[in-house]
Amino acid sequence: MTDPSTCSFPVPPPPADPDSEVAASDERLRHPLALFTVAALVGIMIAVAGGVPIGFLAAESAMNDCSPSYGWCGLGAAIAGMFFGLLVGVIGYVIAGVAIIRRCREVGRRAVHIAAHIAAPLGLAMLATLTANL
Repeated sequence: MTDPSTCSFPVPPPPADPDSEVAASDERLRHPLALFTVAALVGIMIAVAGGVPIGFLAAESAMNDCSPSYGWCGLGAAIAGMFFGLLVGVIGYVIAGVAIIRRCREVGRRAVHIAAHIAAPLGLAMLATLTANL
């Protein structure tokens, strides 16, 4: 079991005086919105840091087989790069967010946070699609 007081990301250890103002900062990641925000931001940073280079590498690798007379090959390479970059980004987002949630929540209280972390991008994509179609 994980003790919720061991959640040390990015909170420093609590001070010896429990009545001080800094002791209240230990409660930052106990709030569901704070935990979701930290998990989402770290997940997005990992997704961008991993997905963009992999996408460029995949696109450049696919471009090596293209001939100059075939213009559609470049489009296919760009689509392949975006697909692989997005795939690596999604995997990084989920793993980073789940790792933070797992570290900061005890065993019986993780499922809802993990489900919200995974469902948030899907909900935002659906909201953007509905807004664009209005």
